[in-house]
Amino acid sequence: MAYWPQLSDFPDVAIIDAAGSRRRVQALAVLGWTHAHVAQRIGKPETAFRTALRKPRVSARLAKAVARVYDDLWDQRPEDHGVPRW
Repeated sequence: MAYWPQLSDFPDVAIIDAAGSRRRVQALAVLGWTHAHVAQRIGKPETAFRTALRKPRVSARLAKAVARVYDDLWDQRPEDHGVPRW
């Protein structure tokens, strides 16, 4: 039997691969969401957020926060939330 753990299976202090978080943030950026807005929604300073995403691994807490923001925003227009078009 094979078991593939879900993000929710990890404790917040676990260190996991950052690829999923990076891809979610990249997908939001393509839609027009800025790193600054995503970082603000997560509650992290933008510079700390960008630094964390450049690392090969992130905390499960950050990955879960990015996933929540992605789930909230993927089908929303950034302009409707005060994010200017570029």
